[in-house]
Amino acid sequence: MIDFKTKYPVNLWKDHGFYTDDYIKLINSHWLKFMPPNPTSHYVLGLLYTVIMVFGCTGNSLVIFMYFKCKSLQTPANILIINLAVSDFIMLAKASVFIYNSYYLGPALGKLGCQVCGFLGGLTGTVSIMTLAAISLDRYYVIVCPLKAAVKTTKQRARIWIGLIWIYGFSFSIVPVLDLGYSQYVSEGYLTSCSFDYLSDDERDKRFILVFFTAAWCIPFAIILYCYVNILMTVWMTSEIVTSRVGQQEEKRKTDIRLGYMVIGALALWFVSWTPYAVVALLGVFDLKDYISPLSSMIPALFCKVSSCTDPWFYAITHPRFKKELTKLLTKSNARKLVRNYGMKKGWAGSHLNRDASVGFENRLKTGYNKEENETFESGVDNVQCQGSTSGRKTESTKEPETKFPASASQESLKYIMLPS
Repeated sequence: MIDFKTKYPVNLWKDHGFYTDDYIKLINSHWLKFMPPNPTSHYVLGLLYTVIMVFGCTGNSLVIFMYFKCKSLQTPANILIINLAVSDFIMLAKASVFIYNSYYLGPALGKLGCQVCGFLGGLTGTVSIMTLAAISLDRYYVIVCPLKAAVKTTKQRARIWIGLIWIYGFSFSIVPVLDLGYSQYVSEGYLTSCSFDYLSDDERDKRFILVFFTAAWCIPFAIILYCYVNILMTVWMTSEIVTSRVGQQEEKRKTDIRLGYMVIGALALWFVSWTPYAVVALLGVFDLKDYISPLSSMIPALFCKVSSCTDPWFYAITHPRFKKELTKLLTKSNARKLVRNYGMKKGWAGSHLNRDASVGFENRLKTGYNKEENETFESGVDNVQCQGSTSGRKTESTKEPETKFPASASQESLKYIMLPS
């Protein structure tokens, strides 16, 4: 204990947090073999976590806001996306504990901060992983089994899935908190964050880590891999239908390439984000601790946070329908700003125009913007009309190509790859 106090700024933690001397019980002896990390590395990690937290919380908040704002986005499949956004938001928000500790070079928030950080990390990590597996299942049912009503995702089924996912994650994350003898939340390498005690020599702790590894990595990875591989095979097999249209063949080829990149991207994002952390935990379970240093234990945790940060951009914000609704909101906002600025420039805000004339001008200007907006949306890939759209008509020149060149099966399937309705 004396050696620990001389190497670490214990008094700083006591002065700026909830640290007490009994916190040393939550530090595995393996970490005490190393010298304290350089303060610069603490600050760099804290800065990285701050950027990730701000960027990720913004993206997830935008997804949640757009879902409740736009009725056209409130589909059964998007309920799963919202669950992922909520889980990722909580995971990133609890990074504030890590940032605070990093600023004071250690566990300034003490045991309370450790338990909160560990519990929320275990809960949201498991929920996010299982939600990604549920999303892959939903897309598998839509594309591979489109005619089976028994497996079609409805709002009620999506809510049931979400309830089961949170129960699933809670059942694992609460065990260390209750101190049942199966693992506990302890400090990781830099002593600024907490997780399951994967370095423990206790056989019960090791069994718990192995069970948790199977439940939170092996099972979801098997589901995601199976679903996306079958989706890719199904679309490629369907696209082999021979057509006599050279232009359509070229479009089919581009669609297949986009789909392939998307599936590979989904698998790579999941694997790269969560596998390093799983590997570190397994090294500890199988007594290969010499390969684990304080820095090597922190980098995999950083990867998990990056995943929560990029999930909303990959699964939601890149979706055509979401982008269309977001563009509509931004266009309306710009229209209102233009009306206000134009009116002030012309001096119409005062006595030059009465209230009715001002409203009439604003309505005419908004009508012009809506007309341009609808023309822009109708030329897009996704022809689903958003809530509140003022025009659903197409010109004869637009309809004619659809009659002559029907969409290929791969193009139709691609609509359901990202957030099917």
